[in-house]
Amino acid sequence: MHARLRLDIGFAALARAASASLTAFERAERARRVEARFSPAGDAVAALSARSGFDSYLSALALPAGSQVLVSGLTIPHMVQILEAHGLEPVPFALDPRTLAPAAGELERRAGARVRAVLFAHLFGQRAELSELLAEKRRRGWLLWEDCAQAYTGDAWRGEGEADVALFSFGLIKTATAIQGGILRVPDEAVRTRMRAVQARWPVQSRRDYLRRVLKAGVLRSLQPSWVFTRFAQACARRGRDLDEVLHAATRGFPGADFLTRLRYQPCAPLLEVLDQRLAAPARSEAAEKRAFGEALLAAAPLELHGRLARERHHWVLALGCDEPAQLVSRLRAAGFDATARSSLVPVAARDGSAPRASHELLERLVYVPLALSASAAERAELARLLRETVPLALTPPAPSTVSPSAVSPSAVRIGELAARAEREAERAPQE
Repeated sequence: MHARLRLDIGFAALARAASASLTAFERAERARRVEARFSPAGDAVAALSARSGFDSYLSALALPAGSQVLVSGLTIPHMVQILEAHGLEPVPFALDPRTLAPAAGELERRAGARVRAVLFAHLFGQRAELSELLAEKRRRGWLLWEDCAQAYTGDAWRGEGEADVALFSFGLIKTATAIQGGILRVPDEAVRTRMRAVQARWPVQSRRDYLRRVLKAGVLRSLQPSWVFTRFAQACARRGRDLDEVLHAATRGFPGADFLTRLRYQPCAPLLEVLDQRLAAPARSEAAEKRAFGEALLAAAPLELHGRLARERHHWVLALGCDEPAQLVSRLRAAGFDATARSSLVPVAARDGSAPRASHELLERLVYVPLALSASAAERAELARLLRETVPLALTPPAPSTVSPSAVSPSAVRIGELAARAEREAERAPQE
């Protein structure tokens, strides 16, 4: 079975990370080097995680308690909890599942006298078009907080130029992972200075903690070959363990109710060393291959992809909409693809408990399909056939992709051809 979980790091890089846990020192100098490499403009701040950096940003900003923040209707729960810990009130807005941008008119409907900022998250690897949001920001004087954690690909993109803070994550399951770590782009020098002062009061992460995370990543990385993952899934079934729950628990960065306490640490020197290594060699990431895989699959089977009409599609994950998610998951797993409908995203609720219906609908219809880079051309063709039969077709053909032809592997290009050939043979079979 092809695993849904692919850590974007090889064993050689993991070995260097383990070595850095013993040999890397001079934490402050390494932090400066990471920040300069990520943004030569000098507006970057390194942190233990994107969430840690966001927490220090809100401390440095010190908005009045009770200020409202418009929040993407789907996000990870910690982001909402961090807002609330700083006395801020989240107000969710609906996303258009086709573009993953704010739904038309949503920002204007949610605007109020107490709104001070918008927290927007780019989801599933897609980069949304934010022209409407930026226009509202300028018109109303809002701050824009841009969560780019799922949309980073190792390229030169650093979020919207007008963002007041852009958050990037290098956590365990992210692109170009350093096992942990975050970098924030903060144009306001005074805010950056206060952020660093806030973080300077926090204890430094222990080397032992980082080494433990590296070793756990090594175990998870060893599960990626399909034959290994198949046996792992079978072992979970024999023991009555839910595979979704096991993998979710294994990949959580800050589990437990006291996550705020564990967020508030400075990154150790080994983490910063590994983060510097990953930034220095973006070509070692699988981002281009995953993007090419996703685009070739869409060409073979025009699917209801969340973010199908986004400004840019990058496929950190392949997130499809489906009327019968359980049926699709069952069919794909039977065919050897570890799909899942389990997500770490949650619908954001307003203070009165209400949440945009569109957020619930998107989540209820969501299925993650493995980007099985190790699959053969025949297996990829079979995946395309299963999806074409099970997932409702998009109302319009996928928008032209911005992926360059050179980024698409030959086997990916052949998916459509193989799928079409398989379909023709299936149609002829009864006659023969």
